[in-house]
Amino acid sequence: MAKKDKGLSIIDKDFEVEGILKIKGKLIVYGTVRGTIDADNLVTVEGSRVFAKAKVQNMTIGGVFEGDVTAYGKLKLIRTGSFSGKITCNTLSIEAGGKLDGIVEPIDSKATLSPTGIQPAPEKRKDDTSAVESDTGTNGK
Repeated sequence: MAKKDKGLSIIDKDFEVEGILKIKGKLIVYGTVRGTIDADNLVTVEGSRVFAKAKVQNMTIGGVFEGDVTAYGKLKLIRTGSFSGKITCNTLSIEAGGKLDGIVEPIDSKATLSPTGIQPAPEKRKDDTSAVESDTGTNGK
């Protein structure tokens, strides 16, 4: 039998957790979570409530999620899901009926993950001679 490298963790329907969760593998939330989540894969099901900052590889939102999410792979908001906050992700899909109220930003392909979070790609230097100036007061006269 092949060895499983990553596990499965479940927060059940009547269970409430507050704090920092670091999960290797998949976390499925049926209950309530408040705090910070760092997981490979996060799934919130219909009826769940999550109020957190999350960093994940992939995520499926089927319950209520309020907070900030960074998904380095795919984030999927299904028809029973509701999200409010900020999403930073590589790929986002929203099923008909899914509710999104927030800001969505792509992950810069040159951004890297460090212990302090996402480090942005170095800013591109602009050539001063390529700047375009506008004439706002003369209307071309």
